[in-house]
Amino acid sequence: MPNARLNELIARLDFARAYNLKFVEGISETDWYRFAEGNVTHLAWQFGHLAVAEYRLIMGRVVGEERATCEILPSSYSELFGKGSIPREVTGEHPRRDELLTVLSAVHQEVKDLLPTVPESVLAEASLPEHSAFQTKLEVVRWCVEHEFIHSGQIALLRRQLGYASLR
Repeated sequence: MPNARLNELIARLDFARAYNLKFVEGISETDWYRFAEGNVTHLAWQFGHLAVAEYRLIMGRVVGEERATCEILPSSYSELFGKGSIPREVTGEHPRRDELLTVLSAVHQEVKDLLPTVPESVLAEASLPEHSAFQTKLEVVRWCVEHEFIHSGQIALLRRQLGYASLR
């Protein structure tokens, strides 16, 4: 029997991702890597971070990285965009916008393909190591949605600070 709560969370994650991608439509690639005056982040870091977070949360804590169908997260991404990383000026090691969007899409598709195959009994298990935002594996999925929306505000603000019109 399909897990209605899980299906709802997957739909919310889809919505959150589409919502965030709308904010960067029409933004030049150069501006993806520009720190707006007084800001400590850039769009490339935001989207790289979302790819790493979705992969680490869902594949790492819920599905199991061993079930990944391919190598979808480049090894450099965790250092560049992972938890605790600091957005830096662009160097040759930074992926271009198209690569970032390709990885972001591949991670998201893998999550959408594999999450529905996780048995309800597994979703009810504790997620280890402990985290203040969730206890069970199903709650990890909820947190992934919430985390995506947390970054929506930052992405929308960056859009405005870079001189682009507000969408909301």
